[in-house]
Amino acid sequence: MIKRTDWHTHILPQIDDGSSSVEESLEMLKILAESGVETVALTPHFYPDRNYPEVFLEAREASYKKLQAALTTEAPNLLLGAEVAYFDGIRTCDDMRALVIEQTNCLLIEMPMCVWNERMFENILRLARRIDIVPVLAHIDRYFLRKKDWEMIKEYIAEGGLIQANADFFINRLSERKSLKLFEEGAIHLFGSDCHNMTKRPPTIGKAFDMIDQKASETSIEETNSIIESLFQK
Repeated sequence: MIKRTDWHTHILPQIDDGSSSVEESLEMLKILAESGVETVALTPHFYPDRNYPEVFLEAREASYKKLQAALTTEAPNLLLGAEVAYFDGIRTCDDMRALVIEQTNCLLIEMPMCVWNERMFENILRLARRIDIVPVLAHIDRYFLRKKDWEMIKEYIAEGGLIQANADFFINRLSERKSLKLFEEGAIHLFGSDCHNMTKRPPTIGKAFDMIDQKASETSIEETNSIIESLFQK
């Protein structure tokens, strides 16, 4: 079975465009727990052009304390992190260390919703070469990637960079085949619900994990589990 870790969520209450209340956060966590998810990364948006890391971290801590006070023993293990919007100096910015997902060196990065230029690829490639950060490109299924882009992504992966895909990519019948193909090719390593609320963007990652367990090869599942285990040993 695939390790049931949700690497991308907007569950923390009232900090970004995600959960609007502690009660909604608890509902999302309850669904994730019932889906067998054992670990959840809390990754609110961080926009470098709008905020300073220290201000963001203070707001994140305040939001987490509100949620923590209401948690039950059935809740999954929670790790604080961030979804960091790409910016030109990301590869050399020391502040990024403070935004990695707890217990790992993983930095979840939201790339621009446009055609990526060579400078962007060079920046994420150099970031992958840093020994103190493992870059994770968020929701790869949402970008408009060309064939030549995938060649550069393969180079990024070879340097140690990782790719995260959203649950919807695997449970949508129109993209199911493509998602499994990328997973089998080693181009998807981590999974996220990218949940924001209980209405339009609920946590559906359990269905994605079920599909992977049923249709993906044991070899790919074992390789992915090995990658996940290694992230918690850094």
